[in-house]
Order: sequence, then structure tokens, then C-alpha cells
Amino acid sequence: MSDWVIRAEALGKTYQIYDKPRDRLKQLLWGNRGRTYSRSFHALNDVSFQVQRGETFGIVGRNGAGKSTLLQLIAGTLQATRGGVETRGRIAALLELGSGFNPEFTGLENIRLNASLLGAGQAEIEEILPRIIQFADIGSFIDQPVKTYSSGMMLRLAFSVVVHLNPDVLIVDEALAVGDIAFVGKCLAKISEYIDRGGTLLFVAHDINMVRNLTKRVLVLEQGRQMFFGPTAEGLQVYLDSLGGGAEGQDRYHDPDSKFEIRRAQVVCHDETFCLQLDLWHGHTKEEMYVGFNVYNFQGVAVFGEMVTVPAFEKDGLLSVTFSTEKFLLTPGLYTINCSVRPRVNGDFNMASWWRNAVSFQVDGIYQQSIFHQPMAVAFLPELPDRHV
Repeated sequence: MSDWVIRAEALGKTYQIYDKPRDRLKQLLWGNRGRTYSRSFHALNDVSFQVQRGETFGIVGRNGAGKSTLLQLIAGTLQATRGGVETRGRIAALLELGSGFNPEFTGLENIRLNASLLGAGQAEIEEILPRIIQFADIGSFIDQPVKTYSSGMMLRLAFSVVVHLNPDVLIVDEALAVGDIAFVGKCLAKISEYIDRGGTLLFVAHDINMVRNLTKRVLVLEQGRQMFFGPTAEGLQVYLDSLGGGAEGQDRYHDPDSKFEIRRAQVVCHDETFCLQLDLWHGHTKEEMYVGFNVYNFQGVAVFGEMVTVPAFEKDGLLSVTFSTEKFLLTPGLYTINCSVRPRVNGDFNMASWWRNAVSFQVDGIYQQSIFHQPMAVAFLPELPDRHV
């Protein structure tokens, strides 16, 4: 028999969406007459996988892909609409911060409450209580109501509880993103200890570098469906490919009355070299064109960008704009690029073409100091007259 600890078979979760509150009542009263007042939203559809005991397993996907729904089904806080999921042993999940905590109770009271909800007996709780308090390191706030805690303090307490219960499966969601660097490092060291002891880790994060370093296999989700299940390196490539180059689900806007459009975006990032090429279509116009981009980290924070002016064109055609720099220093992780074209008409900037998550790239290596603005060389094909950059 396979030594699995999580097994999902054709798992699905569907919600009924009502446009108006009264439609819910109508469905209850007259739904059995063949009429419907709602529409179905499939948050998760036909997902199957197994996680083996002692395995480090990752789940990746863009926002809205179904990751949180899947974790709640595994943790038992949601019921499946179709299929099923089975678990073996104690499951400890660090999902939404504060879940399982009573905001009116003190930190100390919530440790006992949360640990008991996760299946710990009174003797076990008293044994691990000093270690939980020491690891959380929130000082006198341990005796204050949780509603007075910052998100960082909530993370400290929640993580300390779940990791010291020595669960059969430890589920860690995006909650680590709110922690300070020192505490996140402390958490990762504790997770490594847990893995070395033979624990099973289920890890979910947008930080691809962390997923690559911590997991051996991954499940890739896209719009509630299973895109890939297998080795981490292959799965992360599938995920990265889905983010760039016009993948379905990306946000794009093009003004049909505009004479400018972004057709393609390509990025090369290697060591300290960065190169972004934007291929644009332009029509005959007397307007100047402003072409630019912004780079965002996995938390959605813009870390740098650039914009360049392109003069008017006498005829329709294609133009490639290449931004490059040889001093490109960013911390490891996944980055995405938004790009735009804005003509200036009568002194106003109008959005002609905009592409969110046009392309993505991964930065590997040791942590370095980020540079938020850096000089860039800009090249154009076909060649255009000199301009200010």
C-alpha cells in the first residue's frame, strides 16, 4: 500500500453566484420547479494527486487559480462538491492569519485553544507551551488580546503553534510574506528541521525561489484546473510559461481607435544583465508615443521601470524597442513586467495599449541590494533619429 498522507481524486468545488440577495431566496422557494436564479463558479475542477509521507510538495498558480480553495479542502474547513480528498495523521495548517484564533482571547489563551483544535491533548500542550512562547518572541503581548496584534505578531504566534505540534503534514500558505526578514529566516530554518525529521511539507507561495528550494514535486493550477503534477523544476517552467507571452487570462487593453499596440514582449535576465524587448505596431500619426514598463516583485510592489519617447511616424509599420542594462541587481524571486504605450494628445497622456503580466522572469542566486532606478540603454529597430531618453 502506498504510504500517502494526502490523496485527492477528481476533486472539485463549485459555488453558486447570485447577482442579487433576493435571488438566493427565489432559488430556495422555486428552484425545485426547474428554474435557476444563480450561475455556477468552478473554483476547483477535476484535481487529482497524492502526497507521500516525508515528501516536500508545492502548489503554485496565479491569484484565483484555486490554491486557497484546495488548501481549505485538505484542511477540512471546506466540503468538496465533487470527488474527494483523504488525509492521514495530524494536519497543521498556517493559512489565513488569525484563523483558529479568538480575537478577544490573549495570545496564551489562543495557544491552548488553537493547539486543542489541532488535536493536541492537555499534557502535550503544557509540555510544548514554553517552546511556543519562546519561538514566537512577542514579549508581554502574549498576555494581551490577539485583536491588538500586528500582522507580524499574528504570524509569529500562529507559526509557532503549528510547527511545535510536530504534525504529520505541515501546510504553509502565503502567510510568511507578512513576516520580517529575520523571522521568516527563523521560520525557514524551523521548516528545514521539520523536513529533516521526516515531516511532510505542503508549501504554497508566489516566491518561486522558495518553492524551488523547499519542494521536490509541485501541482500547478490555472483557473481551478490542474495544469501539471510532477517534478518541481518541470512544474515551475510550466507555471512561468503560463505567465508570459500572452497566456490566456492575462490582462490586456488596447484602444481600438488608437494607432499603437503592443504585440510581443520578451525578457532575458542572466546574472546582472537585463534586456526587455517590446514589439509594437504603429500607424501613421502626428502624435509622439511614450513606451514604458514597470517590474513588479511577487508581492505586487513595483521595484523599477523606464519610459522613452518615440517621435511621430509617417507610415504604418512595426517597431522593436529594447531596454537593457548590465548592472541589474535584484533579490532572488519571481518578477513580472507591465508595459504600456501612451500617445500624448493636446498635452494629455491617453492609454493606447496596456499589458499586465506581459512577461515574467526569475532571479536566482544570493540576496543582493535592490536598485530601484538604474540607467538603461534603449535601442530601436528600425533605426530612428536621436532622442532624449
